[in-house]
Amino acid sequence: HAGIPEAVVANGLTINGLAILANGPWLDTYYDDNVIGGDGAFLIQIKDFPSFAIAIQQKLLAEISARSPATRLARIQIQ
Repeated sequence: HAGIPEAVVANGLTINGLAILANGPWLDTYYDDNVIGGDGAFLIQIKDFPSFAIAIQQKLLAEISARSPATRLARIQIQ
């Protein structure tokens, strides 16, 4: 699938990411390097699976409102 994000971004689309780091602490780096792209693209890091519901809500709200998090990389850790 190499080149797919570049082709999508070239057509004016944005790809955001949501990486659950519980079983793959390297996943955020992979997403940042190979998956996300386009204007205002962002990646949300999630510490574990119980944090997923809150993170997906925040991701969807950011996408619907067309406002990216303050940084390209956002960390979400729910206690």
